Amino acid sequence: MKLTIDSFGGIAPAIAPEYLSAAQAQVATNTKTFPSVSALAPLKGPSSPIGNLNGGADNLPKTGTIQSIYKWGDDQTTDPAKYWFHWVDDVDVVQGFVFDDPSQRTYFTGDGVPKATDSSLALSGGGTNLPAAARNLGVPKPSSGPTVNTGAEPADAESLVSESRVYTFTWVNSWGEESEPYSAGAMTAQTVTVYPGQSVTVSNFPSVPSGDYNITAKRIYRSVAGTGSTEFLFVAEISAATASYTDTLTGEQLGEVCPSLTWSAPPDDMIGIVPMAYGGLAGFAGREVYLSEPYRPFAFPLGYRQLVEHPIVGLGVMDTTLAVLTRGRPFFIQGGSPEAMVVVEADIPQACVSKRSIVSLNGAVLYASPDGLVRLSPNGSALVTQGLYDRAQWQALNPSSIHAYSHDGKYIAFFGTDGGGFVYDPSAATFNLHDIDASAGYADLVSDTLYLVNAAKQIVRWDQGDTKDYTWRSKRFELPREACFSVCEVEAVDYPVTVAIYRDESLLLTHTVTSRDKAVFRLPPGHGYAWEVELTGAARVFRVALAESVQELANG
Repeated sequence: MKLTIDSFGGIAPAIAPEYLSAAQAQVATNTKTFPSVSALAPLKGPSSPIGNLNGGADNLPKTGTIQSIYKWGDDQTTDPAKYWFHWVDDVDVVQGFVFDDPSQRTYFTGDGVPKATDSSLALSGGGTNLPAAARNLGVPKPSSGPTVNTGAEPADAESLVSESRVYTFTWVNSWGEESEPYSAGAMTAQTVTVYPGQSVTVSNFPSVPSGDYNITAKRIYRSVAGTGSTEFLFVAEISAATASYTDTLTGEQLGEVCPSLTWSAPPDDMIGIVPMAYGGLAGFAGREVYLSEPYRPFAFPLGYRQLVEHPIVGLGVMDTTLAVLTRGRPFFIQGGSPEAMVVVEADIPQACVSKRSIVSLNGAVLYASPDGLVRLSPNGSALVTQGLYDRAQWQALNPSSIHAYSHDGKYIAFFGTDGGGFVYDPSAATFNLHDIDASAGYADLVSDTLYLVNAAKQIVRWDQGDTKDYTWRSKRFELPREACFSVCEVEAVDYPVTVAIYRDESLLLTHTVTSRDKAVFRLPPGHGYAWEVELTGAARVFRVALAESVQELANG
């Protein structure tokens, strides 16, 4: 009789050791057991710190545990140590969908009110605590309308056809982002009658809104029919400090229709910002999801809001679908444009217990639920750890502490309180533990690198350091008759490898194979029904075999 192990998979604690598949393991820590690796291989530890972060020390300067990092400035530098935004809060960051933007405008939520920054703000002052500065996201609408006064009537006014007008205006910041206009409906009380050739002075504008919005101008619009429901056409742009403007334009000289009639600024408590395929952003507050105007990441029309049944924990994205993870069941918000989105209940009733566990990966969204790791997809959702972990075993991992990242097609997770974590490979459905600690991470697609923050607040690279020692223990092979395995062979790419052989759940032998010519070794005599093999070390192993004789071992 011969027992051969030539496939090395992940763990499945929910399954009794004797019922595991031939490739599944009772223990798989710091191992690479993925389809792309032909042998049992060791995980590497993190690299040495990348050093001189943001031109300063080798650790991030903020006080407290770093929870969020973001590598900003792909257009500004190729230096991996620059430029690292970082926070001690759970912050979401998105580069904005902005045409012709050399300043790499970037938007983030979770650090107070929603904010935006660019190269002039983020790097101002030359310090290492980045972003150095940011402004509030969006532009608030005017708090009141201007005063409108007509000039002297022409002498022949009685023979002329008059026009009724309503004026309004918007605030504009230095990036050219425009606010919603002051309510046109409220301005109808100031309807003025204007004769051809008669001027109109617009004045007494309200004060510039308080807050860091960098408002530099205001745009004046007027109606062409004199009612609040008609379009408003552009009259002029004046500086924010200019007190009045005199309008002498004819109707033919007016400009574009006011584009910002519905462009509300996001609410101050909006968090969880993510990019959408239509060219906009999405965020949430409470049970409401806010969607921005396409290519206007500062404008979140109230008409685009969507409401879900439960308080929202976080958001994920898959193609044109927004996954809304809540304290109850999840929801999908689907559609190609924000005005045409619809809300659909997801096909699995699993709450989200950790916002930082949400990862968009391979056209799906994965997150930690009370019962296990969930995969959401428009093509069918599932509890992917079902059959690997039961609820009690999963809860023992403290899923509410999980923060995770997508890298090389895998879900790489860390336990925020107890240290270590796991790697889930969706393509092979393998689940492997690791003992690497990190408080935050960032998956950089440009360099195909997962960056992590260690306990010293240094930034290191995942799986690019020294080789770690692994432990991999096979299933319990229950044989139909007692076997007297007398010889073992360990075929590896390199050595040493330490092998522990268990017979009938008792340790039979621990032996270290030091070289290829010593790969075959003898076992103590004795019979047994149940056999297990445990491998430890850092060598790559592709086959372990137990046999009752050397001849049987040699026959393959």
